[in-house]
Order: sequence, then C-alpha cells, then structure tokens
Amino acid sequence: MILKSPHSRNIGKAGKKVLVMGILNLTPDSFSDGGSFTTPDLALRRAADIVGQGADIIDMGAESTRPDCVKISEQEELDRLMPSLKAVRKEFPDIPISIDTYKSKVAMAAIEAGADLINDVLGARYEMASDGASSPMAIVAAQTKAPIVLMHNCFDSPIAERENILEKISDSLKDSARLCIESGVDKDSIVLDPGFGFGKSAAQNLEILKNMGMLKKLGYPILLGLSRKRTLGAITGRPPHERDDETAFANLYAIFSGSADIIRVHNVEKNVIALKIFEAINSPEKWIL
Repeated sequence: MILKSPHSRNIGKAGKKVLVMGILNLTPDSFSDGGSFTTPDLALRRAADIVGQGADIIDMGAESTRPDCVKISEQEELDRLMPSLKAVRKEFPDIPISIDTYKSKVAMAAIEAGADLINDVLGARYEMASDGASSPMAIVAAQTKAPIVLMHNCFDSPIAERENILEKISDSLKDSARLCIESGVDKDSIVLDPGFGFGKSAAQNLEILKNMGMLKKLGYPILLGLSRKRTLGAITGRPPHERDDETAFANLYAIFSGSADIIRVHNVEKNVIALKIFEAINSPEKWIL
C-alpha cells in the first residue's frame, strides 16, 4: 500500500518496506524527552538528526499524551507547533512529516502548512457528534486526502485483564476505520496503531505485541509505537532514556512476525541499523561477493 501525501511527497510503501518514524516532541512534559526541543532552532537540530540517521518520516507533536499529562488548548498547541513545523518544512522540503494530534483544527492547520499525514492517538473519536455519526478528524482527513493513523486508546476506559484485549482493540479500530471511510477517507489512506501503553497493563501490552498478527487481519498497515514505553522499563528496570535497546528488540520481534509496517521511535539510528541487519538476513543473495 502506497501512502500518498496531499503534497505529492513520497511517504513510502507501507507493507513492502518497514518505515521508520522519528519522534520530534515539541512538548515541555513528554515522558522521555520533554523540554528538549521546544524552540524552532532546537526542533531543527532534532529534525536534522532524524533525517541524517535514516528515518522515513518525522512525527511532530506539541501536546504530551503521557499518563497524567496536562491537557492544553487548541491555540496553545498551535502556538507550540506551527513555528517549528514551518521551520522544519522549509529546511527539509522532501521528508514526510506526520502531525501527532487529536484535534481536527490543529491537523488542518498543520496540513495546510505542509504536513503530510495525521497521527491521531484517539482514533478520530475526539470532538465527535453526540450521536457518534460524524468525526471532525475524519472529515479533515477526507477533505485534505491526508493519510491518517488511527490509534487505540483506553485511558478513560481500561480493559479488564480478564477480557480479550486483542478483540477489544480490533473492534475499536474497525469502528475508527469505519468512521473515516464513511466520511470519505480512502481505505488505502488508513493505518492502524494498537496503542502500546495508553491505558493498558504490562501484561496486556505484551499480549498485544505477541499477537499483533491478529490486527494485520483487519487489512490495514500497522504502526507500532512502543519506543521507551513503561512496559519495557518494567522488564529491564531501566529509565526511559536507557530503553533504546529494549525498543529495537521489541520492534524487531513485531517486524519478524510480519506485524509491523511502521515503527515510531526516539532513537532512529539504532532501529535503522537493526532493520538493515534484519533485511540483509532476509535477502542474503544481495550479499554474494
């Protein structure tokens, strides 16, 4: 499936090659690197690292979605986002940019400023009509023809350990995809994300990772965003900024099982190297001397 940017940039063939999405947090309070890239100059330096290390996409976000995060207004999110987005877009005109937001007006403004795809942690469910019949974010994706990542999130309604976590996620993501398609979004512009973390226990997160093949059966590319997450720290006992090895190993597990098409990461270089080794093992004929 070729993801098509509304600005004619080549995002990549999800499903043919695993795409690496590098994280650029513009927030002061993100769990791993909050406060590190809060000005356009700092954002440009981070973007240069992401591009230089071989990422396929830059994912820019201006509101933290970590547990117990402080919600901000639409205007504050735009004030944080737009100067850095415009600077990165000007400096790097060819790299696809994803906007990590659940607010439709922020997504629209970002796409108009040159962003290529939407990464919605609430699965196009925020700002929905009371009857659940329409989704402003889905309408934005349809109007702009921007690809959209629909993530499962259960912060507000945790899934009990005894329930089938994969079934619950599948049903929710199918409903998010339906909302988008009914709003006019092309099916080939939809990517699904199981929402590693985001209200789930460590056991549930590991169950998701082990059985992500079930989500692939829904017929959409899958984005996996487990970089430096708490579950990985629970296993190794290491703090967020030291969890890049854990991240790369977990991503490779999902890639090896054929379940991840896009990986969203903080440490681009380490994951790109891991992918190169994986791809070389899968294609040894290319290395005949």
